[in-house]
Order: sequence, then C-alpha cells, then structure tokens
Amino acid sequence: MEMVGSYIAQSLSQQNIIYALSTSVEECLEMSGVVMLIYALIYYLGQWVHQLDLQIEILDPVSKPEQHRI
Repeated sequence: MEMVGSYIAQSLSQQNIIYALSTSVEECLEMSGVVMLIYALIYYLGQWVHQLDLQIEILDPVSKPEQHRI
C-alpha cells in the first residue's frame, strides 16, 4: 500500500484527494492488522491458560499527582 501511495504522491502530489484516500486506507489496514495481532495473541494465550484476568487502568489526565509535603 505504501508503494501505491508513493506512486500517487510522486505523480499527482501529496495535496490530492486520491493521495489522502490512499493514505487513509493504508492507515486503516495497519490499525486493523494490529487489532488482529492482539486478538490472535490473546486467543493463543487463552489456549494455554484456563483463566486469564486482564486489567487495564486508564489514569485521569485531568487530575494531578499528589504532592508530598516535607
């Protein structure tokens, strides 16, 4: 897909709707590949482990860390 994008960029320029669409498709395919890889790894791990507990904690970016007073 990058070869197609490079060809479009060279022949039509990067300021073109066709280049923008090809770049969007390329990025979408890359993200889909990462999602499939993560799913496959978790599925494979599930074949070996009977119970898998996964905890993801997202910190609140607004709150500031506590400051320690001396």
